[in-house]
Amino acid sequence: MNNGRYLTFMDLGRIDIILRSGLVRMVLKKKWRPLVGMQTIRYKKSLRLFQKFQLKTKILCWDEKWFYFEQRFERNGELIAIGHIKGLLRGPKGNVPTTEIIASLKEPVKSPPMPDFISKWQSVYYANTNEP
Repeated sequence: MNNGRYLTFMDLGRIDIILRSGLVRMVLKKKWRPLVGMQTIRYKKSLRLFQKFQLKTKILCWDEKWFYFEQRFERNGELIAIGHIKGLLRGPKGNVPTTEIIASLKEPVKSPPMPDFISKWQSVYYANTNEP
């Protein structure tokens, strides 16, 4: 698998979360589309052609704008690669606040605390851009 294929599988993993969460009807009805704001991936081992693997996707936390995901590629319980993604849903009128997305779930939940490494990741990004 090359580096681009990993990112394609990660896209599919995040779409799977939309399907499993029950948000797909809302996403389609409101014409929301998923967008990635930032991502990083670390490759630990190689996957050869046709090797089986598991992709484990979880939402780590969210703030008023972004959802933060961790996606792990594993083979026989061994970490192959790990990615962290900052993403949102955008509708025809702009970015959809995470509060609106969470409120549309059957059982709304509160965000877990933001892990320190995500806060640091954000601060490094914003230190190198002109964004607020």
